[in-house]
Amino acid sequence: WEPLLPQLLIFGVFSLLAVITSAGRLADAVYDPLIGQWSDRSTNRLGRRIPFMMWSILPAVLTCVLVFMPPTETASAANGWWLGFSLVAFFVTSTTYIIPCNALLPELAATPEARVRLSTMQQAGFTLGIVVSASSNNLAAALHTAFELGSRREALQWAIAALSLLAGIFMLLPVLFINERKYCNAQPAHQPLLKAIRSALRNRSFRIYIFADFAYYMALYIITSGLLYYVTV
Repeated sequence: WEPLLPQLLIFGVFSLLAVITSAGRLADAVYDPLIGQWSDRSTNRLGRRIPFMMWSILPAVLTCVLVFMPPTETASAANGWWLGFSLVAFFVTSTTYIIPCNALLPELAATPEARVRLSTMQQAGFTLGIVVSASSNNLAAALHTAFELGSRREALQWAIAALSLLAGIFMLLPVLFINERKYCNAQPAHQPLLKAIRSALRNRSFRIYIFADFAYYMALYIITSGLLYYVTV
């Protein structure tokens, strides 16, 4: 395959792909506390979390597919802009689901033991999701052979679309089967965002958790980013 992005180095160090990906993650980091506060303050009749999750599923699925649908078949600036905007859109829409979903978990579990058990199950599902998503190239090869698609790139796009649809189905399950008004007893919160952040950061246990969480996900993303390279090279 020919590269679809210009092979440029920003400041002589960072590749264009790294800069675009980092920009998407930065937008995600800014948006995270905002969506958290919006769901905390929600007075929707269906609950504080479920409505956000429900309305974000379809946009998250569509934007995930769009990331892999570049406008041109050769390296171009248009592909760079497309990737940048579609990544930001994907991070924003997926975060609109993930943050309320994570906030819903401790509200569903009444005891510390139940919260640990529920979080463990969530992480097991997260790991399984990585395994399934990492099989996209295998699925693309199978589709390319079975349906005689025009190119391997087209087969990969169909594979991504199929996996995104599967993800959307799983994302829909909590929305359909969790009655937030019945199983949660949380009230809307109205604390200002900056005050809430300062209050959380003053908590020593929370600071330890943030450090551990950062270290865990940093290691996880390093491994998953290089996973296909490790097993093939």
